[in-house]
Amino acid sequence: MNKLILLLGLSIVLTAQAQVSITVTGSSTDISGATHMVSTTPDQEAVVDLLFHNNTGLDQSWKITRLHVTMPNGWTNYVCWGLEGGLGNCYGANANTSWVTPDAFTIPTGQAGLGTMHINPNSNSGIAKIRYYITKGSSFMDSVDVEVSSTLGIKEVKQEVTLSIMPNPVSEMLTINYSGTDAAQVKVMDVLGNVVYKDQMIQQKKIDVSDFKSGVYFVIIDGAGIKPISRKLVVRH
Repeated sequence: MNKLILLLGLSIVLTAQAQVSITVTGSSTDISGATHMVSTTPDQEAVVDLLFHNNTGLDQSWKITRLHVTMPNGWTNYVCWGLEGGLGNCYGANANTSWVTPDAFTIPTGQAGLGTMHINPNSNSGIAKIRYYITKGSSFMDSVDVEVSSTLGIKEVKQEVTLSIMPNPVSEMLTINYSGTDAAQVKVMDVLGNVVYKDQMIQQKKIDVSDFKSGVYFVIIDGAGIKPISRKLVVRH
């Protein structure tokens, strides 16, 4: 009888754990309860896209709870959270050890929520470990740890680039101007870190944003020998 009760209990635990699986975008490996390790340099922000899969058989209203397991002085981090392939929100840097996203998003059964985790050493070396929980009400469904190692390296001297975007807000045609280098790559990203536009440009670029969804985006200029620069863009139809 004791063996039967033990096996029944184990079955319940495994079923509960199987209700959520966590993967890094581009991978099918479930890292629920594990540690995902990332390396960066003191001047480079680490960005990790995590998919939280709803395997419960029911639509779920989920938030992300973030816990600092270890956080070196001077480091900052923030979270973008929403339905994969849909709209979401980004929440600014928060120094509290434990913090929960203000908004819950409904994740239909069989689909996933996308959490984009930004961890910035801000020119400091060290190791940060952050735990991200899927939270339903006051219950923690599952979690994953992200460990970011920032090590000193030889920094390249990069040119300063000036960047302007107009109009902002924009509804149809966006004009991008920059100076400080001849050629560069321009990217437009949404708040969840999805690249919605990417191309090469020289000095000026016009982009038709009439098909973009209304919302907040980021225009980023990067290239060899230059220091990346970004501007916040609002698309409003």
